[in-house]
Amino acid sequence: MCAKREFDQMTYGILVTSVFFGTIVFSLNYPCNSTPLDGYAFPVFTTESCPRNLTERQERSSALNCTQEYTYLCVPDENITQLLEFCYSLPQIQIFKAKRSNTIEFKESKIEKNSDAEDENKDKGSVKGSQKQTAFSSLLAACDKGDHADVQCLLEEDVRINEFDTEGFSPLSKACQNGHDKIVQILLNNGANVNLCNKRMVSPLFLASHNGNDITVQLLLRNGADINWCKNDGSSPLYIACRNGHSSTVQRLLDYGADINLSNDNGTSPLWIACEYGHDNIVQTLLTFGPDINRCDNNGVSPLYVACDNNRVSTAEYLLDKGANINVLDKKGSSPLYVACHNGHNDIVRLLLENNADKNLTDENGTSPLWVACQNGHCEAVQYLLKNRADIDINLCNNDGVKPIDIALQNKHYSIVELLRGNGEDTK
Repeated sequence: MCAKREFDQMTYGILVTSVFFGTIVFSLNYPCNSTPLDGYAFPVFTTESCPRNLTERQERSSALNCTQEYTYLCVPDENITQLLEFCYSLPQIQIFKAKRSNTIEFKESKIEKNSDAEDENKDKGSVKGSQKQTAFSSLLAACDKGDHADVQCLLEEDVRINEFDTEGFSPLSKACQNGHDKIVQILLNNGANVNLCNKRMVSPLFLASHNGNDITVQLLLRNGADINWCKNDGSSPLYIACRNGHSSTVQRLLDYGADINLSNDNGTSPLWIACEYGHDNIVQTLLTFGPDINRCDNNGVSPLYVACDNNRVSTAEYLLDKGANINVLDKKGSSPLYVACHNGHNDIVRLLLENNADKNLTDENGTSPLWVACQNGHCEAVQYLLKNRADIDINLCNNDGVKPIDIALQNKHYSIVELLRGNGEDTK
């Protein structure tokens, strides 16, 4: 196979050349005298020296009856205490680490021993399994870096295409994550499962959507990817694309029929998460597909509320223009205006008041937008609220009977106290 030939040509040259020039330092002027060793799965001999030129190597190879497939090798043992020579199929040698002796670098080779003859079949199976695992790891690496030629070569061998590594990646998911579209197509053509998910139920489509790899998304959808398959927290490909701001991916998923209202385990929808992050172009795209604009999460927080909470002014404008409920309350009774006043998001406060938000809605503790603005010292928000004095109860107490002016005095927000007194607050 092409992958094996590449290994033979490149790795063989590196290993044998380094061993040859390394071991000659140890063995120059020593006679060639090989002694067979017991306990190996194939004939292995100790030797006092390794070949010093091509002629000597050919002679030693012939003496051991080596072939082109099972080539002659001469290497140090694991402890660098003696030299070993044998005939071995090079791709089966596992190179683990480098050891240094003076200025000469050796590659340590692990050659499995058998405790008895009965282990031979087990060792053969182990070698075969190791070869398959190595091929799978090589395939993952090629998919990760985008080497489609290596992928094509590896697929010609008996490689497992629909398995995962320890991190939960399959060859297809690696390629999808990195947007290697040509490799994605090669894998799909060779039987890769387009909906194969890892333990967290992350699909190839989810990974492609997560990273905004539009062409990859299209390839997967054309090959039957489940567009609404969610990971273990309920997040769909559309949801993750909306959260990460991949507008073209969102458009593609919607064009293919993604469920626009599919929420995750926290009840947050694609529109909700786009509003939280202020991805206005995505919000606009979603709104053209008719989502549930007032769909709340598990805490009763609406898309408008979360936009106001995060000071997304333009996002809130889009939602209000499309008819979002301006007075929807969360489970604690807080309104969008309340949270804007609480946070001191003055532009949001002004926007909501211009759109006739109810100024006197109170939360579960009886605190109004004015009360919480006074508590937190947001003078400009208080000014906006008092601008239309007729619509606001300036003396509205919380559940403990504390008025807005009381909490302002308590927290030493004296400029707010003066504003309230100037608007007819009863200080008695």
